[in-house]
Amino acid sequence: MAVAVLVEVEGTGLETYDAANAAMGGLSENPPEGLLVHMAAARESEGYFVFNVFDSLAAWESFRDGRRAAALREAMPDGVPAPKISIWELHSFVSF
Repeated sequence: MAVAVLVEVEGTGLETYDAANAAMGGLSENPPEGLLVHMAAARESEGYFVFNVFDSLAAWESFRDGRRAAALREAMPDGVPAPKISIWELHSFVSF
């Protein structure tokens, strides 16, 4: 079942997102297995949101524990702020 994942990061800006995305080889150029939708946006205060839809919880967890974790360690060698992560199973998902 597809899942929506909202990651809310505080204490750093989109430059960290950009660095992590580059460390992953660019999600547009090299999407992780199971990724259906990806968006990122700045918060009104310092920080950013990332919204993803994966085709399964297992695909999200594989990405989270693998490529994402390694890229964040590379982008933020002094430590990664703990994000707030919300996950929902999707009842309906339509892509055009």
